[in-house]
Amino acid sequence: FQDKRILQDRDLNTIELLVSQAAGHLENATLHEQIRAGRDQMRTILDSTRDGMILLDRDVRLVETNVSAQRLLGINLEEHVNEYFPDMLLQSVEDSSETGYSNDEIQKMARILKLQPDIITRRQFQHTSRGQSLHIEEIGAPVVDHHNNIVGRLLVLRDMSEEKELEGYRDELTRLMVHDLRGPLISLISGLNTTGTLVTDHMNEDDIEDSHIVINSMLISARRLSRMVDSLLDIASMENKMMEIHQQVVSVAEIVGNSFNTLANTIEQSEITVEIRVPPTLPPVLCDQDKLERVIINLLDNAVRYTPAQGQILIEATLVKSANAVRICIADSGPGIPPQERTRIFEKFRRVPGQLPKRGHRGTGLGLALVKAVIEAHDSTIRIEDHPLLPGACFTFMLPVA
Repeated sequence: FQDKRILQDRDLNTIELLVSQAAGHLENATLHEQIRAGRDQMRTILDSTRDGMILLDRDVRLVETNVSAQRLLGINLEEHVNEYFPDMLLQSVEDSSETGYSNDEIQKMARILKLQPDIITRRQFQHTSRGQSLHIEEIGAPVVDHHNNIVGRLLVLRDMSEEKELEGYRDELTRLMVHDLRGPLISLISGLNTTGTLVTDHMNEDDIEDSHIVINSMLISARRLSRMVDSLLDIASMENKMMEIHQQVVSVAEIVGNSFNTLANTIEQSEITVEIRVPPTLPPVLCDQDKLERVIINLLDNAVRYTPAQGQILIEATLVKSANAVRICIADSGPGIPPQERTRIFEKFRRVPGQLPKRGHRGTGLGLALVKAVIEAHDSTIRIEDHPLLPGACFTFMLPVA
C-alpha cells in the first residue's frame, strides 16, 4: 500500500478475536476428528468380537450394542437405541423363546438394574434364532465412571452352543460306557460272593482267613465301583428328565431322622456332635422321600468326612412363609468351600483342590452332582450360603409345603 494505515486498538482487538476463533475452530475440528477416529476404532473392535455386547445407561435405556448381540438375540438392536430396554424386548418378540427373555426374566432384570445395580449376574438360556438352537450365557456387570459412580450396566452374551454340543457328546459317551460296565460289575460281585461260600474246610484256618480277607476287600472295591456306576446313571437320567420323581406328602422330621440313622454308627465313631433342629410344628413337604433321604445322606456324609473330631454339624429345617416352602440347611465346622469353587463343586468328579477328608475315603466327586440333580428334579435349587450357620460349608435347598 502507498498509504500507511495506523491500526487502532479496536482493529487489533478484532484481529486477535478472529485469530482466536480460527484457532478454536481448528482445535475443535482436530478434536472432532480424533473423537470420530476413536469411535470408529471402538466400533470396529466391538463388531469384530464374537461375544455380544449390550450397554445400558442408569435409566436402563439402550446406549450401545454390537453385531454379535444382534445376531445372538435375532433383534436389530440399532433401531432401538435410547429406548427402555425391558420394554423394547417385550415389544420386539411375541414368543420369548426367540430371544430367551421371558416376562419373568425381563421383570427380574429391570428390578436388578433399578434396585441392585452393583451386583454381578450370570445365567444361561437356550433359544432359537433363524432355525438354529443357541445356548447363551449372559453376564451382567455394573459400569462405573472415574468417580466410581455407577452409570450403567454391561450385558455380555457368550455363545456356548459348541461347548454344549461337545458336552452332550461327552455325556452320551460316558453314559454308554457306564451302562456297559454295570453288567460285568454285577457278575463280578456275584462271582466273588459265590467264591466266598466255596472256601472249603480242607483248607487250613490261616488260608481260609486270608482268602476271606482278600475276597472281602475285592467285594468292597467292586461294590464301591458299582455305586459309582449307579450314581452316574442316576445323574444322567435326572439331567435328561428320564427318571420319575414319585412325590408324596412326607414329614421333614422323618426324612432327616432316617438319613441320620443311616450314618449313626459312623457319626458316633467320628466324635462329632450333630444337632438337629426340626420344629414339631413344621408342615409336611411334597417330595420323593427315597431320593431326598439320599440327598441328605450324601450331604451329611460329606460333612462327617471333612469335619474334624470334636467338631459340629447342624441340620436345620425352617418354614419360609413367603415362599410356602421349607428350607433345609446342613452346615458343618469343617474347612468349608472356597468362593471360587462354589459354582463348580456340583460338577461331576469335581473335588475341592487340596482338601483331604479327616476320615474315610476321599470320594468320587459324584455325591454333590447327584444332590444337585435330585434337587433340580424337584424344581428347586441348592446353594452354598455366603454366611453359614457354622464356620465350614453350609448347603441349603427348599421343598414346597404339601
